Amino acid sequence: MSEIRCNMCGRKIVFGEKHDKEDYVLIQKEWGYFSDKDGKKYTLRMCENCYDKLVAACVIPPEIENVTEYA
Repeated sequence: MSEIRCNMCGRKIVFGEKHDKEDYVLIQKEWGYFSDKDGKKYTLRMCENCYDKLVAACVIPPEIENVTEYA
């Protein structure tokens, strides 16, 4: 992949370069039986800002835990 773009806002995500890196959310889902998407694989990437908007819209917020000492 030559460049990574947020599926929500379309902004280019700078990733994997020496400086000015940012992180993003990657969701991949292979749909199986009992869905209208059976046999399809979806890949979705979101910048941190769009992820924050998605989380804010959740009725039940995601579980959050610290996984590093500096978090």
